[in-house]
Amino acid sequence: MINTDISVLWELPPGLLITIAILSLAQIVLLTISFVALARFTGNQIAGLSKGTWIVIILFGQFIGTTVFLVMLSREQSAEQLRQQLTAQQSGAHGPAVAETVSNLYQ
Repeated sequence: MINTDISVLWELPPGLLITIAILSLAQIVLLTISFVALARFTGNQIAGLSKGTWIVIILFGQFIGTTVFLVMLSREQSAEQLRQQLTAQQSGAHGPAVAETVSNLYQ
C-alpha cells in the first residue's frame, strides 16, 4: 500500500523540501501565465491547435505543456507581427500612387 499521509513530507531533508517548494511555485506561475496568455490571445488557433486543446495540454503536460504553449504562442505572435508589417509595406507601396492618381482626377 502507498502511504498517503502528508506528514511523511516533513521527514524529507530540508534541501529536498525547498526544491519541491520552488518547483511547485514555478509550476503555479507557469500555469497562471499560460492561462492568462491563452485568454488574451485573440486568434482561434495557436500552431494549428484550438484553444481547448491547449487547455488540455497545459493542464496535463505540467512543465512541458506550459513551456511548449508559451514557445508556440511566442512564435505565433512573431508571425502575426511579420504579416502585419508585410501588409503595411505592401499597402504603403501602392498608397501614394493611388492617392496621387485620385488627387489628379479631382483637380
